[in-house]
Amino acid sequence: MNRTYLSILSFLIISLGLFTTVDNVSAQFAGGNGTQSNPYQIETPEQFNQIRNYLDFSFALASDIDLSSYSNWEPIGTNITPFNGYIFGRKYVVYNLNIDRSTENNVGLFGVANFSSSIESFILSRIDIIGNDNVGGLVGNSNGTIYDSHIISGSVSGNNNVGGLIGTSDNEITRSSSSVKVSGTENVGGLIGNAESNNIYTKSFSSNSVTGTTNVG
Repeated sequence: MNRTYLSILSFLIISLGLFTTVDNVSAQFAGGNGTQSNPYQIETPEQFNQIRNYLDFSFALASDIDLSSYSNWEPIGTNITPFNGYIFGRKYVVYNLNIDRSTENNVGLFGVANFSSSIESFILSRIDIIGNDNVGGLVGNSNGTIYDSHIISGSVSGNNNVGGLIGTSDNEITRSSSSVKVSGTENVGGLIGNAESNNIYTKSFSSNSVTGTTNVG
């Protein structure tokens, strides 16, 4: 068996493995290939939950998502493995989000979103979230960009850095809002609990009740 034949055979085996991997990932979603131009399509709660296994890819909702089957949702993204991708909500509603993690930090639908991440046109409704520090309806600790995203009903509570939309933010928030009840101890806000030095928010607001002890707004 000559060297050229071996090289061709090795290339075919590697290529087949790559195509199999891509097909396996695509099978987890309703369509797409995970790029921004052709994001993975999400139609079910189970598909939404798969985002945590593909944190560097792009996603788009193709239906409203009912998370009531998850009695205590595990936030997507951590300090070690943050969400780095892009998700386009298309104004579909994610609802019945329940989280009870009073001793944990970075709590929300997404736990930690990195600087490269982007969340756009996302709507959350009927949420009930309890955490410790960095607690928000959409993201607990966000270093990414948030655009045209809204929390329309529910409650968010925690200890420090608690916000209706974002617990701690260090990037841009644009045309977004929160209308949930927010309670905490220190750095508690209707929209953002703790705004870091790089945070910029434009045409964004909250219309909710906020209670806390220190730095409440």
